[in-house]
Amino acid sequence: MTNMPKPPIDPKALNLRRMLYLVAVSNNQEPTTANIRNLMMSKFPDNFPGSIDYDNVKSRCGHANTKKPSFPKEDVANSYLRVLNNFFFVENSNEYFPDFDIDLGEWEIWQTHGAAVESEISKNHLTEMIHGVLIISDYHHIRPVDLIEGQIPVARKDITALNAHLLYHTPLAALLWDNIKTAPSYKAHYWLCEKGLKELLNKPSVVALEDGEHAFSLKEQLCQRRLVFNFGAGSYIKDKLILACIQKCTQDMKKKDENVPPSVYCWVEAAHPMLARTLAELSAKDYFDVYKLALETDFEDPSRIKELYEQFRKIMPSLPHYSTKKIFFILGYTLSNLREEHFFDQFAKSCQPGDLFVFPIQFIPEECREDKDKYASFQKSVVDNYDFEEGRMLASAGLSQTLKFKPVLDQQLRPEACDCLLNNKSGSFRIIFRAQIKSTESFGSNFSVVTAETYRHYENDYKDFLASKGFSVVDQSQVHQGVRTLVVEYKSTTLGY
Repeated sequence: MTNMPKPPIDPKALNLRRMLYLVAVSNNQEPTTANIRNLMMSKFPDNFPGSIDYDNVKSRCGHANTKKPSFPKEDVANSYLRVLNNFFFVENSNEYFPDFDIDLGEWEIWQTHGAAVESEISKNHLTEMIHGVLIISDYHHIRPVDLIEGQIPVARKDITALNAHLLYHTPLAALLWDNIKTAPSYKAHYWLCEKGLKELLNKPSVVALEDGEHAFSLKEQLCQRRLVFNFGAGSYIKDKLILACIQKCTQDMKKKDENVPPSVYCWVEAAHPMLARTLAELSAKDYFDVYKLALETDFEDPSRIKELYEQFRKIMPSLPHYSTKKIFFILGYTLSNLREEHFFDQFAKSCQPGDLFVFPIQFIPEECREDKDKYASFQKSVVDNYDFEEGRMLASAGLSQTLKFKPVLDQQLRPEACDCLLNNKSGSFRIIFRAQIKSTESFGSNFSVVTAETYRHYENDYKDFLASKGFSVVDQSQVHQGVRTLVVEYKSTTLGY
């Protein structure tokens, strides 16, 4: 699978950011806006171009804001280039930066200071505050998508597929997602997922069993564990449910011990516009007993989650260690849209025994196993639920950000169903969503790419699959119209096998 991309970042804009940092680093100063401005004005007090807005450039170049990062207009760009060349090179010298669209590695000054500049960029570029939530972005791992360079990023070896979250990197796509959530089929889906989560959160904290043991309680686990992650920022409703539960638990514990430390609630989301829209729904004053953080990265890569979280701990050493027992919420049908075998393989390598995962699953009804007609009917109902105009509009909006390809809007493809294996066992199926795209630079034929997938399995097969990866179901909701929410604990990779 290719690296998960940020929105398209103009490479010239990123080079401009590097050159601005180079001004300070080459003079042994921190690359702050004030230092950069003062250094350049001290050298050119009379003809310094006042039109250069360093704060704007530093915010736009190389970071995924709600507006697509872009290079300044040509007249302003020429002012930057002239001043920077005058700063770095002797006047009338044959050595100068001819453009921002260059490989800086060819210049001696970059060979001397480039490593330090990149280090400063990664350090200063990582943090951002949105609506009172501190965000760390995966600057090195999430790079401009290969699609910009005219390549299709392949997420599966057997099919031409895009990384699904690519579609959500535009403000329009994030806005369309709100429409999808209220579409008839998805509205019911969200209600079912919310109902299962509420049921688990509302279970009594302590339930005595006949053998003297206590029944599992998700609410109690939220009280005991200080580190909670939520994968995906599609709906703030689920966040409010979990945060309210954590807040209540913390307040109850503070009645007994005023020194109870706050819990940490951390979003993990690769698409900046989706994250920003969710955070906008939460007031910075809400849930004041909870540290609210966010990682802008791929949640299928636990090694990056751990590394970025440790960046937070450098800023706030009082945060719990990543090695503490954690809870990962994967709500909506997010997990069903992932390569589940890959997902649990990766987390089995990085989990601590006792880590919990909470997610809803729509299972294939067991009666379909021996009845082909019922199986076909259920499969068709899933396909029909996903065949709606809002989904195609979102795919078109997401694909429209690319430079070398564009969607073919007059050729709409229906979702397709096909059988697949789970843990080398038949019985599951996947729904494939395709879009027609074509190159903007040639008259070649159109071709289709997979923009998303979703999987369905039998419940017993799925639980056997989880056990084979070292995960055990410790609690579950009732089945609500075919949807059950599971609480799964990581035991070990040798669980039962």
